[in-house]
Amino acid sequence: MAPEPQTRTQTDILFVTHNFPRDDTDFAGRFIWRLARELTGRDLKVSVLTPHHPGAKEQEKMDGIDVRRFRYGPDEKENVAYRGDLDRWSSSSAVTIGATLRFLRAFKRETAQEISRLRPGVVHAHWWIPAGWMAKKSYRSAGAKFIITSHGTDIRMLAGQRWLRYFARRTYRAAHEITTVSTWLKNDLCRWFPELAQKISVIPMPVDRGPFLPGKPPQNDIPIVLSVARFVQQKRLFDLMDAAEILKERGRPFRFRLVGEGPLGKELHDRRFVRGLADEVTLVPMMSAQELAAEYRRADLVVLCSENEGFGMTLVEAQLCGTPVIGTRSGGITDIIEDGKSGLLVNLGKPEELADAIEYLIVDVQERRRLAEAGLQSARQNFDPEQIAQQFMKLYARN
Repeated sequence: MAPEPQTRTQTDILFVTHNFPRDDTDFAGRFIWRLARELTGRDLKVSVLTPHHPGAKEQEKMDGIDVRRFRYGPDEKENVAYRGDLDRWSSSSAVTIGATLRFLRAFKRETAQEISRLRPGVVHAHWWIPAGWMAKKSYRSAGAKFIITSHGTDIRMLAGQRWLRYFARRTYRAAHEITTVSTWLKNDLCRWFPELAQKISVIPMPVDRGPFLPGKPPQNDIPIVLSVARFVQQKRLFDLMDAAEILKERGRPFRFRLVGEGPLGKELHDRRFVRGLADEVTLVPMMSAQELAAEYRRADLVVLCSENEGFGMTLVEAQLCGTPVIGTRSGGITDIIEDGKSGLLVNLGKPEELADAIEYLIVDVQERRRLAEAGLQSARQNFDPEQIAQQFMKLYARN
């Protein structure tokens, strides 16, 4: 039973999300933590409600942010949240359907209880499902403003599931304001629900300006190509592996470093050996932001070849470290890279074109340096954390 409503605490904003860092090295939802930290630095009290994960603390304070991770089962059954493939996994069998339903029931109950306990002025749900769906009824009990931010997956999944669009429309309509992290996502959302256009703002997530700083140009005997991404189908890392095979056939020396984790990790590992790329391609576990920044600075270039990427935060991080970037003409990546000016764009699903772009920058040192400098200036100008926090503060205060 939900507790009786109390007098509003000092909590100004409650973030509700199924994805939030579980420890210092975790990249799950790190951009949400960065936004909460920026807002906390402006004398706003921010709390976070997010699912628990085995080994994580149930309650802690992170940089002044109160984080509560709710339990939805014993450790061995807390396997629903923090998946890169939740949309597919949740409906893959009777077992996963049952686990997902139990998770959603717990999420709804805990969201109502937390809103009742904290009485926040703003309930900010990240992703319309599950967080927005869970919060759309209970926010009214606190008299709170309701905001939904869509990061990509929640909009992409509308394409193949007509019944889901019914619930999405109801959830988005309940929100006072909606934000997307890229222009592409806004356009895609308006394709489904054109009546929402007037209340959608494009506001990217802030980067962590602390560790992501430029250093000296790398001096690698063999060029290093870095990719930082979840090991899931959407990131199209097999295209990158195909490009590596093309470069090897051309006799071009290189080293690929793929930093990440996810359900395709074993398949990527095995393909290195099947394709004869064991020496050229290395899979690297996720690491802290400081270690990742050092990886960016050591690399000669960074690649993200995703399909329908919601934004592409790793590209901005790389630019801030002074490393040139290559991305696909897909999703929000085009908000980050202006082709030939702040990086290079290639067509999606074209490994040979990707190999050409990589080879071009490997060979042309001056072009690498030019794109690195232009990318650095672009990232500083367009994705400044202070500016992004100010945009959200104005949104929270808007009548």
